[in-house]
Amino acid sequence: MRVVPFHRPLFGEEEIAAVTAALRSGWWTSGPRVLEFERRCADRLGGGEALAVASGTDALELMLRAQGIGPGDEVITVALTFVATVEVILRVGARAVLVDVEEASGCIDPDAVAAAIGPRTRAILAVHLGGRPCRMRDLEALARARGLLLLDDAAHAFETVSDLGKVGAVGDGSAFSFYANKNLACGEGGLLRLADPEARARARLMRLHGMDRDAHARGDGRGYRGYDIVMPGMKANMADLVAALGLAQLDRLDAMTERRRAIVARYDQALAGLEQLEPPDRPATGHAWHLYAPRVRAGGADDRDALIDALARRGIGCSVHYRPLHLMTGLAPRLDRPVGSLPRSESIGARSFSLPLHPALADDEVEQVVEALEAALRERRR
Repeated sequence: MRVVPFHRPLFGEEEIAAVTAALRSGWWTSGPRVLEFERRCADRLGGGEALAVASGTDALELMLRAQGIGPGDEVITVALTFVATVEVILRVGARAVLVDVEEASGCIDPDAVAAAIGPRTRAILAVHLGGRPCRMRDLEALARARGLLLLDDAAHAFETVSDLGKVGAVGDGSAFSFYANKNLACGEGGLLRLADPEARARARLMRLHGMDRDAHARGDGRGYRGYDIVMPGMKANMADLVAALGLAQLDRLDAMTERRRAIVARYDQALAGLEQLEPPDRPATGHAWHLYAPRVRAGGADDRDALIDALARRGIGCSVHYRPLHLMTGLAPRLDRPVGSLPRSESIGARSFSLPLHPALADDEVEQVVEALEAALRERRR
């Protein structure tokens, strides 16, 4: 039986040549390729400046630290997300205030945000789940009226377009991830966009231990020049080896995006005839389609997990995005949200699962996924 993995990277001779050239250049850490990658990503997001970092998690943490969010502050976000969203809030010493999501989109509910704002609230951290945009216009109006920062966890959202415009070009800050399975993949890596020039300058310094000169600036052939540590920082810089891969992937991003859309169209067609499943919500604006996550209409996690097992027996790799964070044993004591307090997040987390969706999927593999899904559901009806 052929296995269709949940993810498989798409690369060719271009990526191999790019990484080989970076190796042979002798410049492996942050250098000219990182600068070019930052410029090209910024252009893709609508201009301005972007800051390449070692991971999406680093981008999130720098986004908070550069804007002075820390002990005594509260950040409103969701539980239906990857752990990094909340992890960085806790790491900077702030409090994560979790609110529920909208039923259709799985994204943060602006009405729930409004009800959760308190005297210590500093920011709203919206998560574009699976590449589906949040209601940014409503969130921005709320943030401006209450004097809050509007931030994006855009780990799934490179190429997402919200009702305010392209994610990364709106709001006060956006953090992207280039992890191995992302729409733009570097293996590891992230990108930070900040609207405030002063916050952006702080983030640039914090990215590499608070040094006022990075290795590229210190080793430019003009002789030794010392450096100063002007503030406490992190070790979060991207390497040229990673940026080389990212640059090659940028060259094929349009084609990879179109391939994702074609697979989504086939899945949509299949799910139209499968009454046991609820297809993913489609926004009026631009979905990046990082994930394709239908939901089991009836039952809960047991039914969903049984379906995933049935697909696995047919060679189909699936995943779950996500189990809500307030249900995680290591986080529950710090999040102050008992079971049942976020009913929509808990229901979606129990009923949703993600099908393979990546541009390396061949047409016959997509058909294998569809056929396996139909067969697994027929089996469960008997």
